[in-house]
Amino acid sequence: LAACMLWWQRARHSNLVRDGSWLRGRVPGSALGIATFVALNTVWLRVAHHWRGIAWDAGALAESFFVQAGYSVLWTVLGVLAMATAHRRRQRLLWQIGAALLALTVCKLLLIDLANSGGGERIVAFIAVGALMVAGGYFAPMPPTATPQTTQTEESPHVAS
Repeated sequence: LAACMLWWQRARHSNLVRDGSWLRGRVPGSALGIATFVALNTVWLRVAHHWRGIAWDAGALAESFFVQAGYSVLWTVLGVLAMATAHRRRQRLLWQIGAALLALTVCKLLLIDLANSGGGERIVAFIAVGALMVAGGYFAPMPPTATPQTTQTEESPHVAS
């Protein structure tokens, strides 16, 4: 994925790619972002399988509170990183994608994590997600909307003679 991202960035900024090319659009970046998200989630499943001994089975992994809490923290970290990057680059769409990921995480916490048992792990997951969201909101507020550049004409004052 890193090699694809590097190739895409270099190809997009080269003189060989025309202005109307698909490489200059949002599709390649979106596809790479989605593929990276899926890969990171898969890495988390492998970590949970190897470190906690959870069976490599879709049912066992889905029912594991450790996996679900890890997803909540992972998604929150990714959302906050997207928001921080978007704030620094002044990219409002990326910030909104990070905020949508945080909203999805909150829905997952309420619908899935509250249904599972495990009081201590649940408390740790809620505190971690809450602290990351507060930090993200503080350090990465929404970037301003892009305003069109207006040309200011200087008016010369009328001098009375």
